[in-house]
Amino acid sequence: MLGSKTLLHRAALACACTLQLPFQDALILAALHLLSTIGPAKTEAHETAAGGAPSKHVLESYRAHLPEVLPAQAIAEHKATSGKGVDDLVALLRREHLRLSASGMTALAAQKVVIKRVKRLPEYGGAFFTANVS
Repeated sequence: MLGSKTLLHRAALACACTLQLPFQDALILAALHLLSTIGPAKTEAHETAAGGAPSKHVLESYRAHLPEVLPAQAIAEHKATSGKGVDDLVALLRREHLRLSASGMTALAAQKVVIKRVKRLPEYGGAFFTANVS
């Protein structure tokens, strides 16, 4: 059985993924989502020792999580404003996840931050529907 905080966290994430947030806010919420669900980012040994790039496997893992943590609108906005593709977006998401992980934030703390941030949004708690009047 899921606890009330877990359910509130899931509702907050669902709300955040449907809103049109500024890109940087959406990116931070996406990194918090990753931290709260898959845990802290792990740096590979060759990344820190040689200043190298993460492996293809690591980047593919972030790419796989992208649609579930970042709204399609934020992905489209990033492409349109930066002129860069999904690879750049994956690198930005990884960098933000690493930053939050290095700060010592736990998964539980990340859940609390997500809930606090989303509850401040004016759309939180509302439901929007489209209807055709005939």
